[in-house]
Amino acid sequence: AERQRRAIQKIATGDMLAFYISKKTVDSSLNDPAHKVQQFRGIARVTGEAFESNELIWHVREGEIFPHRRKVEFLTDTSAEARPLINKLSFVTNTAFWALPFQKGYVEIAPRDFQTLQEAMKAR
Repeated sequence: AERQRRAIQKIATGDMLAFYISKKTVDSSLNDPAHKVQQFRGIARVTGEAFESNELIWHVREGEIFPHRRKVEFLTDTSAEARPLINKLSFVTNTAFWALPFQKGYVEIAPRDFQTLQEAMKAR
């Protein structure tokens, strides 16, 4: 929880976010081919300061709450398949295990990588 709090506080108002989705539902198995999704989806701009709340935002795993939050404004809900982009993203250092950085939950990326994601989502 402390790691998530520090990550949320490190983000600045005005920073841009892109989201990575690995599966269709939170409770589906990571390797279930029927529920596997590997895409970047949605871009948002951070519009407010860090705050904490125990209000349930959405139903995920039993009783799981994400108390460390930022207000955001969603700019797009488009998506781009991740696999065609892995050789274009500088934060991917191991193409065999390219999704490992996302298991941390928060990855800071270079502006050119963000631009690559934005362009891929627009092209779709």
